[in-house]
Amino acid sequence: MSTYAEGDAEACAIGSSSEEAANHSSGEVPRNDGSAWIREQDAISSLDGNGIDLPRDNGDHDHLVQTILELRFQNEYFKTQIQNLQVHYLRGREDHVEHGAVENGEAVPFGDSTELREKVRILSQQIKEQKETQIAADDALTHLRSACDEADAKVAELSAKLME
Repeated sequence: MSTYAEGDAEACAIGSSSEEAANHSSGEVPRNDGSAWIREQDAISSLDGNGIDLPRDNGDHDHLVQTILELRFQNEYFKTQIQNLQVHYLRGREDHVEHGAVENGEAVPFGDSTELREKVRILSQQIKEQKETQIAADDALTHLRSACDEADAKVAELSAKLME
């Protein structure tokens, strides 16, 4: 028994031109109303994988054909939607580039870019000042510790003299 993909490719190849078959096998859905595909399916539907005629006694085949057609149309619709979204995204990106709102290759929203740059500049300046203050405080602490150690040594020396 053949799988759906094999049967679908066979159906496309039986009743269509080689160009349509090539388009279909490359993943493209033939652009028609589906009636040619239904006729092709009807022509091969009564044959199983061994070429034996099989009677169609229930509506399962028709239901499957209808489902496949609906899925094809949905697939085309989704492809179109994706293409439209891609075009919309690219146009939006081009608008940012045209108006100079691009920094380091990344699009920046309008209006916010100037404010954001100013905030970044101010925060960078504050960080720099805090680092300088921290370095000065560390130096002062080191100086105080050395002064305290000297004072402790002098106290110990004077205490020893006083004991004598």
